[in-house]
Amino acid sequence: MTSSLLLTLAGCAAGAGAGDADGAVEARTELVDFLQKTAMSAHTTDVNDVARAAVGLQGPRLIGIDPAESPSDSSIGTLTFVVWVAAPPYTGTDLDADPDPDPVPRCVEVEFDPWGKVGEFGTDDGLTSVECPADLTEVAPPPSGEPAAAPNAEEAIRQVLEALPADDADADAIAQQITALLEEPEDGRPLAEVQVEVDGTSVGVATGGPDDCVMLVRGAAGVSYVHVSPVQLQPGESGCNPWTALDPPPPPH
Repeated sequence: MTSSLLLTLAGCAAGAGAGDADGAVEARTELVDFLQKTAMSAHTTDVNDVARAAVGLQGPRLIGIDPAESPSDSSIGTLTFVVWVAAPPYTGTDLDADPDPDPVPRCVEVEFDPWGKVGEFGTDDGLTSVECPADLTEVAPPPSGEPAAAPNAEEAIRQVLEALPADDADADAIAQQITALLEEPEDGRPLAEVQVEVDGTSVGVATGGPDDCVMLVRGAAGVSYVHVSPVQLQPGESGCNPWTALDPPPPPH
């Protein structure tokens, strides 16, 4: 191996190490892992939906929300996160310096499109290291206007279905009875409608949306909770409705 090639390789190695002397690469790498969580790539045209998902997960702290003025397929806005990384090693001569300094904050701005962060999934496309602001307080996204299933939805539905007569069930009356038992969503969102379908002696009930769907069915074997994979609850699929409760699709392959 020639001496010039050795010098070139040595320079590359030094550059790689020096490139993350402040922990910026480490911060982006941790954030890339965080962004691969399913909740961070659910389809939406409102970056506040992504922000609400972020604050509900453990990981980097959300400190900034900047929705796009005109959301599009290329961008719905940006979120800024702070990641705490190990402080650079002390290389000075001060004997009083802390040999084990506290972690330091590194901030990263992430641009999102309707399908998640922009660019290739699992890479740092769309991530930009930025200077951290003086205030690193976590921000709270505004509450969603989307209806939400009641926190006691399953219990209320089960109570009404188990008390139904064997026949002569009335869908509207069942929906009213269940709704009267429901508690308001804890995050201030409006209460999702209770949908009921009667098919002979079978009764299907559903409430909520793709992310919080609650479905139960009263059939020949009694009352049971209906489990459907998350992808089958999305728009264009079976969805969260009483017909799915009555006749759930087979699990996806």
